[in-house]
Amino acid sequence: MLSAAIEPRSGRLVVAEMAPLGGDELNIVEAGGNYGWPRVSNGDHYGRPGASSALGVIPGHATDTEMIAPLRSWSPVISPSGAAFYAESLFRQWRGDLLVGGLSSEALVRLRLDEDGEGIAVEERLAMNKRIRDVLVASDGAVMLLVDAANGELLRLTPVEVEVSLR
Repeated sequence: MLSAAIEPRSGRLVVAEMAPLGGDELNIVEAGGNYGWPRVSNGDHYGRPGASSALGVIPGHATDTEMIAPLRSWSPVISPSGAAFYAESLFRQWRGDLLVGGLSSEALVRLRLDEDGEGIAVEERLAMNKRIRDVLVASDGAVMLLVDAANGELLRLTPVEVEVSLR
């Protein structure tokens, strides 16, 4: 599974992808860049984690300097599916953040790139308790989540208004 979104600040293509056993990745795509698969990965071939399989253990990114290491790698995995940058104002604190759906994590993962766009400054997992298949930001700023289920669901996220009384 591969999810892609354009970062509004820089116009760069950002890709979240499922890896083999462990090692899901977030990459900023560079022209001509090689991100490793199948030579290197932060995951492993399916089978017993860390054990040699018929295919052998996959070396990590650090073993091959010709490969571009991921901006973020998840193990245990989130199984990314669907990604969108938040450019609206309904969730003001999310403006500019990347929202990634998670199948196995059953979460919406919010990521804020650091100032130079080369690292992750903030990561938050918002438990949805449902397999999130796709993420879309509506024109009114609501976050729409497509649920991966036999009957399917479309969730609409909006901020909760909190009433405060001063006595």
